[in-house]
Amino acid sequence: MSAKYVRTRYAVDYKVGERMTLHDHAACPAPDTGRCAETSHDRHGVLVSFPQQYLGVRFDGEKRTSRCHPTWRISRQAAPKTPGTDDGR
Repeated sequence: MSAKYVRTRYAVDYKVGERMTLHDHAACPAPDTGRCAETSHDRHGVLVSFPQQYLGVRFDGEKRTSRCHPTWRISRQAAPKTPGTDDGR
């Protein structure tokens, strides 16, 4: 399996090198109501591979790569705005 398989099967467009966030749903005060606003326990890392049908994410401060399901509690971090790139529209 490959990145192409993951992108097609799960309708995601993740790419190696992107910053990812894994939401710690267990820390939510009301976990059964959907994604909560509690983000203090979220884990941040970089997408480094596509092992089998998963995402390989190296979380900040860790040496090992963790497997994450492409649609379960994970999202791409918004890219930081680069100063001077606003086109003025």
